[in-house]
Amino acid sequence: MRTQLSTEETLQEDFWESFSELIQCYQNEPPKIERCLDDEIEANMTSIIGLSCPEFSASVALVTSADAALKLANVTPECIPDWLGELANQLGGRFKNKLANYGVLPHLSTPTTVEGRYIQLSSTSAKTFALTAHFDGGSAIAQITLKIDDDLELNECESTPASEEGSLELF
Repeated sequence: MRTQLSTEETLQEDFWESFSELIQCYQNEPPKIERCLDDEIEANMTSIIGLSCPEFSASVALVTSADAALKLANVTPECIPDWLGELANQLGGRFKNKLANYGVLPHLSTPTTVEGRYIQLSSTSAKTFALTAHFDGGSAIAQITLKIDDDLELNECESTPASEEGSLELF
């Protein structure tokens, strides 16, 4: 059982776990993750995905280099932007499943991937949290920008409506 954390602290902890699980899934060992304290994040590729529901919204950015993205998967260089979008989708999905434990069920948007010579992310939101994962062959940064309704309380539910990872649900 967790100690009593604020809503923002709980979301940050769940985001940290989601990012760690994602990198570990492809590296087969826990990555070294640390808080990214810079106000500006620089790289040459980023993929951004949104989560939203009435009481909560967030944008999640996954930032890295093409070389580091290649180290996370066995893809051809032409597929790197799609692969980074897929990683952002998986990170957003992992985080969404953690939110389902509290009965918070945001919608997940389609990821958007941007590639360039120099990409710099910054946020005007006071609720921005960024992490750097170091792994064999590179590093990646995950940044989340949160907009949380003041009345949102995160209480764990007995049963969650989230699907298990890797499962298929037809609708």
